[in-house]
Amino acid sequence: YWRTVEIGDPPPPPSLPPSQPLLSPLPSSPLPPSPPPPSPPPPLLRTQVIQYGKL
Repeated sequence: YWRTVEIGDPPPPPSLPPSQPLLSPLPSSPLPPSPPPPSPPPPLLRTQVIQYGKL
């Protein structure tokens, strides 16, 4: 059944390619530099949270 569902899905409409030019102006405009991603919390904090959750 899964295979039939995948084959039955209609192909993407041709309107998708034209949408790309509309998005192109966005990168051209000066965008503020995105801040660096926050460093992941140390595993110690995660273990403490798990312990509190068990309590």
